[in-house]
Amino acid sequence: MHSPLTTKLDRAGQFEQTYERDCLVVQTTVPLIAVVIGIKLGKVLYAYADLNETRTAFGVIYSRWLVRIAVAAVGALLVGKFVFPRRKWLVVTSPFILLFLAVLVKLVQAILTGEPVVAYYRRADYWLVDATMQLRLVLLLVASVIRRDIMFLACFAILVYVAVKLTPAKYQRVLRILLTTFISSLLLISGLELAHYSKTGVTGTGRLLGFFVTNATNLLPMLRAQIDVESISALVVPLLVGSVIAFLIRRWYAGPARGSAPRLTRAYAVVLALTVAVAFIQPLPRNARFDRFVDNTYLGLRDLVPWRKAGELEAMKRASRLPILSDTSNTVLRVGADVRASPRNVIIIMLESARRDSTSIYDPSLGTTPFLADFASRGAVVPEMYAIIPRTSAAWVAVLQGMWPSPDDDLTRWARKEELGLKSLPALLATRGYASAFFTSAHLSFGYDAPLIQNMRFDSVNYADTLPKRSFEQPTYWGFEDRIMVEPSLDWVKQQSQKQTPFLLVMMTNIGHYDYSYPSTWQGRAFGTIDPSYSRYLNCLSYVDSVIKDFVTGLEKLGVLQSSLVIILGDHGESFGEHGPRGRSLLVYDETVKIPGIVYADGLIPPGTSLSGLRQEIDVVPTVLDALGLTAENATIPGTSLLKSVPADRALYFFATLDSYSMAVRRGGMKFVYNFERTPTEAYAIDKDPAEQHDIAARLPRRTIEGAEMEMLVWRERASRPFLAPESDIKVP
Repeated sequence: MHSPLTTKLDRAGQFEQTYERDCLVVQTTVPLIAVVIGIKLGKVLYAYADLNETRTAFGVIYSRWLVRIAVAAVGALLVGKFVFPRRKWLVVTSPFILLFLAVLVKLVQAILTGEPVVAYYRRADYWLVDATMQLRLVLLLVASVIRRDIMFLACFAILVYVAVKLTPAKYQRVLRILLTTFISSLLLISGLELAHYSKTGVTGTGRLLGFFVTNATNLLPMLRAQIDVESISALVVPLLVGSVIAFLIRRWYAGPARGSAPRLTRAYAVVLALTVAVAFIQPLPRNARFDRFVDNTYLGLRDLVPWRKAGELEAMKRASRLPILSDTSNTVLRVGADVRASPRNVIIIMLESARRDSTSIYDPSLGTTPFLADFASRGAVVPEMYAIIPRTSAAWVAVLQGMWPSPDDDLTRWARKEELGLKSLPALLATRGYASAFFTSAHLSFGYDAPLIQNMRFDSVNYADTLPKRSFEQPTYWGFEDRIMVEPSLDWVKQQSQKQTPFLLVMMTNIGHYDYSYPSTWQGRAFGTIDPSYSRYLNCLSYVDSVIKDFVTGLEKLGVLQSSLVIILGDHGESFGEHGPRGRSLLVYDETVKIPGIVYADGLIPPGTSLSGLRQEIDVVPTVLDALGLTAENATIPGTSLLKSVPADRALYFFATLDSYSMAVRRGGMKFVYNFERTPTEAYAIDKDPAEQHDIAARLPRRTIEGAEMEMLVWRERASRPFLAPESDIKVP
């Protein structure tokens, strides 16, 4: 039999074990819960303040009576606790007493002034109903945004509880180390995601994290430029706050709460169970600006797993039964009988990050690109020109290969092959005696840019590292100022002109890329009281406009402009918060994919022409062949010449830079945006809502939404197929 002392010691030992386990459960889960929910609510508040003017936003919040009373009550509680601890409840109730007195005074005033008392009570009733409605909206918004966070955190807390309770006492220390390490890793991921969000407004996913990890070397210069107090704080704060909360919990359990540890843990379990109920609250009506916050950061890592859902598998089956979209592996160019003896030269100028509505071509009042606006009047403007993927290399594939760029990682592997297997525009024109050259002021050091351009079979590739530097500046980490290309490119044109060799010249600018820096020698100007980043961006476009002016003037002096086909277009657009996020890589709204387009061909295109209809970058190759009087035999080229009409219901497809992130389809006046079930599919009536601000998906039949989703998924599979040809099928002369 145990002695009373032994029994007492056993009970003390059991309590100590229970205490340590209870403390470990709370200490490893509460900090994560606090950080995750805090970050999510902070994002929502920031988005709300950004949606309105900050002062107006907080003014609207504070104008609600219930919020004022709550603020007063919290303030009174703090004052009562620390200043008047013996009378704290009197202090806490004082705001409500004052409110009652205020209502009483108003009532007396209404009686003395002859105002109907009933009317006053109705007004008071309105205040109460208004406050209740505001509270309901706030709760529903918060509930809809944190539902997935709550579910993840609840499941995680349950797993921790079970693991702690089932782990033998001798392994508790090891378990504590493992849990602490794991929680620290999650908090670090939260910090990385928050730092990215603070700069772009885009919430993180597993694919985004994977992209940064696999491209760390190339992205390092860009990331280094983004290191500031804001980004460092966002990176460090989650881990720091989590550590402080864990420390305070440990101290609290070691203090007065030590004897109540079991009861506190049971209370924690009850609270945890109640919070799960939040996940079943009916969410608010759709609002795309807040939908992007719904997903949980850690659950977002699930897209790193290479698996496909039922809808995607069905799309693969349907795509396999449809004909291939692009095939130029055996293409032969034939000359039409009416082609004149002297062929036209072809000049394609691609403008970095040039979005349509930021140029003077479409909005003369901006004054950003006066030369391009004037040059457009000498030829044709393309009012509805679109990119496909908001990434430069994807634009090269569309413009110079004449095919849909794949949103899959397959494009990376394909571009790095020794032979592409599909003939590019330089390779096709080479069979007709054309010389070709590619000029860019960028470094060609990012991703697969260099091998892609090299494999397109240009006779000459000139980029930032090969062009004469002289006194030219390097405003961005991507490359030099664009004026570095003007003289070398004109010299090359002069050489071809002297040899009487028709040529293809492709020029890609650099200025305009994030972070919107331009040479110090360029005299920028203020564009009103607008976003400073957008003002810098507009100055970049103005600088590029001056460079293009010098280049085109040089062509005129050499006497080759009139005998040339000139196509000028953007590679993609740029977002400045029109839909919340900034940048463009992961967005498919019009500000990121709608680009300027100009076509000049003296004697072929009358001045002042407008090439109507929905157009896209894949239309460039057919336009070149059409203007040169060439026919492509044994070819499957998806685009349509800009010189020919297109159906009013032509479908355009768009992809985000990362696969399985976002897609869109535009057909006629309707556009659908599919976010792979992270957020609900969006629908916009572009003809009535060109800014894409009013999502009408909730008003459309579900079968319409599902049909658009399947159409986009099938198209994604079809666009990827040309990049998956086996090595034995690669045939490039």
